Amino acid sequence: MNVKDIKNLQRVLPFRDEFTTFTVKADGDEYAKTGIINRQGEVILPADHFSCATKVNSSYFYQLFGHDSERIYLYNAQKREFMPQNLIFPLSSEVFMCKSDDEQHFGLAHKNGDIILQPVFDGIIVWLDWFVAKENGKWSVITINGEKVLDMEFDDVNLQNPKASELCVAIDGKWFFISAQGERLTHGNYEYLMPYNAAGYAIMKQNGHIGIIDRKENVILITHYSETDSKMLWRRTAFCGDEQFVVVDNEKCGIIDIHGSDLLPVEYELIKNQYDVTHSPRCVVVIDSEKRAGAVDLSGKFVVPCQYKGLWYYEMFDVFTATDENGKEGLLDGHGKVLLPFEYDHISIARKDCGLDEISVTKNGECYFINIAGERVQVV
Repeated sequence: MNVKDIKNLQRVLPFRDEFTTFTVKADGDEYAKTGIINRQGEVILPADHFSCATKVNSSYFYQLFGHDSERIYLYNAQKREFMPQNLIFPLSSEVFMCKSDDEQHFGLAHKNGDIILQPVFDGIIVWLDWFVAKENGKWSVITINGEKVLDMEFDDVNLQNPKASELCVAIDGKWFFISAQGERLTHGNYEYLMPYNAAGYAIMKQNGHIGIIDRKENVILITHYSETDSKMLWRRTAFCGDEQFVVVDNEKCGIIDIHGSDLLPVEYELIKNQYDVTHSPRCVVVIDSEKRAGAVDLSGKFVVPCQYKGLWYYEMFDVFTATDENGKEGLLDGHGKVLLPFEYDHISIARKDCGLDEISVTKNGECYFINIAGERVQVV
């Protein structure tokens, strides 16, 4: 079957490689269903059961979820086959994270499902050539066979870059960095610590106050802020640039820099931070007290005013998809100028080189692709 022949087609996402997902929702259906197609439009996986399909990194694997179950299914689109049911995430071409029968614990397995490391852990994180695993409330650094690399156990860990040369850990409420050899790298009395960013700065908490240190453990800044975390993803203390970071006070967000300059007042509901410790984006999306979205650059200057129901920044192309008060979507450049009018039900861009040449849109119930000029292009 070809995607063009599918009834009740709701949207087709942009291609990041030779596969993408599509969504259907018939009148009266409570939930939409998702399937997978290739670049020829051929349906690889019908939209019969799963409500969500999430592509795993740059692989051909998709994690599939049903609306009525928390079970994760792993599907290989290239081979058009489901992986063994205990596998949930590829760590390499041969090794996968696996789960226990009760879906509560994790281990390691070969691609054929054979167990390498029994699924007895509450969590597993990749660090360098090893794994950081949690068992019985304690974290340890282990090999693929479960042997301990370091003769140390931790109450908590904080790792954002699996290739980082140091690991951020906590014992008895005190945070510090260790090297791959287990050497303690910091000696301050920190109540909280985050990994170093690309510029070599780390956020810490000392004597109840948020601050900044560098790799030599020089204290660069101490602030009057104290909140470090939040249950909300976009409301937490974290870097949003190499020298800029989000601060939180009384459930409101703002931005300051490592020199203590106030860049954005602490009065916003959310800040959609896309910083990933390896590079610094040009803009961040902010949500004001009226639930309106806008965007600021890293100096705190507004490049898009807070006037949209929704806003998402595509850093690679320096553009935004935006939703207006009528629920229609359009495309803005990095300074808020309208590139595509607000007449689409949905706009989606792939984070890859061809993104602006293959923009996926839905309009008046029809799904198709256009370029940045708004012209239709043949993709499937």
